[in-house]
Amino acid sequence: MLNIMKLCVLLLGVIWSGASVSAVNASALPPHARSAPVHMILSLYSEKTWVWAKGAGYFAPNLKFVAWSGTRRRIEYIAAGRWFVTPKGTMCFQAVWRGGDVNPVEKRTCFDHRIDAGLVYQRRAPRGMWYEFKPDAPAPGYRLRQLTSGDLVSAKMTPLDIGIAR
Repeated sequence: MLNIMKLCVLLLGVIWSGASVSAVNASALPPHARSAPVHMILSLYSEKTWVWAKGAGYFAPNLKFVAWSGTRRRIEYIAAGRWFVTPKGTMCFQAVWRGGDVNPVEKRTCFDHRIDAGLVYQRRAPRGMWYEFKPDAPAPGYRLRQLTSGDLVSAKMTPLDIGIAR
């Protein structure tokens, strides 16, 4: 049980450490912000890799999701699953994480998306802080380094590693 808790804490840290964006407090979210449309969220993530400080996750156009966490020299955990978008503007990835000395753990992680005046806001669902996710014109110091075109994940793993055929 302790090992499963350790894995969950590690995965939460990996996912959060990749979010290098400008936080805004919840009351700063524009009052007229509305749920981002499904097609918009799909285009934000499809065929892109979300690079985290200690890992990355790839959002395939067929809605498969693969990820790894660890260091540049050593992958400690790998994941395979799926991703999806709800009509209310929430993107989730659900995958089974394997590695280390723990049993496989299925984990779902979701992010809410809202738009207002051409800006996209995101937060970790259900109660994270809202932050500007993809502005039309990036402000100085703003980094959208976490979403990168292409699959930067699968090449680091073999089909045997992730338990799926390519």
